[in-house]
Amino acid sequence: MIFVTARNQRVGDLAAGTVVVRDRMAVRLGDLTPAPGAPGPAGAGASPAPGWTSVRLDPALRRFVQAYAQRRASLPADRREQLARDVEPALRAVLPELVTRAGALAALDRLADESALS
Repeated sequence: MIFVTARNQRVGDLAAGTVVVRDRMAVRLGDLTPAPGAPGPAGAGASPAPGWTSVRLDPALRRFVQAYAQRRASLPADRREQLARDVEPALRAVLPELVTRAGALAALDRLADESALS
């Protein structure tokens, strides 16, 4: 018998006193679009520092960057490159100068660094 409460607890959860935790929805690459009118930061090639950017990220791109930032250290270099290539259009809309000069991975890493600072 399956019994679920409003907080998604099963009978066993109620008996054990456990809490049901939900993860955020996964971000699909196809969901990424640049935020309309998103301005690029002044001096996009400068080193990141706290408060360096005024870039407004699309919520889906923000979730993607945050997930990437959390897993970046454990990802092989070729996988990081592939992820950056997959989201290059969204990155180019946000940091066009950096993508042109240093590539999509540099832009993705810069956004990931900024998300770690905030």
